[in-house]
Amino acid sequence: MVTPTLFHFTVAREEESNKVLREFRAQLTQFIRLSFVQEDLDKGFYFNDNSRFLLGYIHSILKNGFYAGRGLRNNFLSYSNSQLKNHTCWYLSKVPNGADESQII
Repeated sequence: MVTPTLFHFTVAREEESNKVLREFRAQLTQFIRLSFVQEDLDKGFYFNDNSRFLLGYIHSILKNGFYAGRGLRNNFLSYSNSQLKNHTCWYLSKVPNGADESQII
């Protein structure tokens, strides 16, 4: 979860299945579902007085991705209409070339 000031990481849990997750089942540990929330973890944090700054912050994360877990870069992958309504989207961890995926994740 992304708040205006922090990234909150939660324990991995099984998500509802979709076509991409079914197709790439072997790489499930590389998928991250990111939610944009307020500081109190409610949805819709960008609808306030600082909306221009916060929308720029969201755009930066969508465009540039983010780093987490042993320096792995996470890049924007996609979203569905229902995820857009819930302020969530999918990211994919980029495994460095030549790295053994089982050692990293």
